[in-house]
Amino acid sequence: MSKLVQRLLIFFIGIPAVLAIVLFDKFNHILLHVALVVVISIALGELYNILKTKGNLPPKIFLLVLSILHVLMSYLCILLKLSFEHVYMFFVISCLLIFSKEVILPTEKGNNDFEKSIYSIISGIFVIFYIGLLPTFISRLAFYENSVWYLSLYFVMTFICDSFAWLFGMLFGKGNRGLIKVSPNKSIAGFIGGIFGSILIALLTQHFFPQILPGHFYKAIILGFVVSIFAIIGDLSESLLKRSADCKDSGNVIMGRGGILDSIDSLLFVAPVFYIMLEVLFF
Repeated sequence: MSKLVQRLLIFFIGIPAVLAIVLFDKFNHILLHVALVVVISIALGELYNILKTKGNLPPKIFLLVLSILHVLMSYLCILLKLSFEHVYMFFVISCLLIFSKEVILPTEKGNNDFEKSIYSIISGIFVIFYIGLLPTFISRLAFYENSVWYLSLYFVMTFICDSFAWLFGMLFGKGNRGLIKVSPNKSIAGFIGGIFGSILIALLTQHFFPQILPGHFYKAIILGFVVSIFAIIGDLSESLLKRSADCKDSGNVIMGRGGILDSIDSLLFVAPVFYIMLEVLFF
């Protein structure tokens, strides 16, 4: 099956499926949070396998439980109308637990028990941050009064950035690839396409639904630009991890995309940025 057909299937099936989950906002978006738990569980396994190639990590089940608890904690904050500071406090506790685990039960066994403890601790904290903490900003979007609109905009802007980057790169990127060594197939035309796509969605949203993105049009342009930049960086960052581990894809769960992590890398980076930009520009 050609790349074009695979992309079209993902665009016309994957995006509507995600939006359907977002539209089901009963019980404070419980379906979305169930989906988040499933997705991060798979993604954590993929990230764990990537990092494992360079050294030992804390037990996978230990990191998985801590990551899932971050999402559950954020859902409880919505349900009980608690401050999201509780999530950040739990992240700090999780980091301390990773340190404590290494002190009591070092990852490496033998004469030099603590020789690789630094890698184990740092990698464990990185997993919790990347797979546990970043998705909680999606929960923060579910806390808004117009949560369906903001969640939909977050997903659509990120997906369109990725789709336009691929389209522009395919059409106009033959002579301008190789700028970013970590992903030499990415082109300048692709980056421009991704930025254009995100800004376009933000401007269209502001034009047709001004109550969602109120104010001057420059705010929508800033939102679209910043979202696209971090969507691109999120994609390139995961490429960096894969190159470090000498693997092409994080997995083979999704046709034409590789693993779950390959599909959510941009979403993970965009989530906190999108939330912060909404707070700064529109609230």
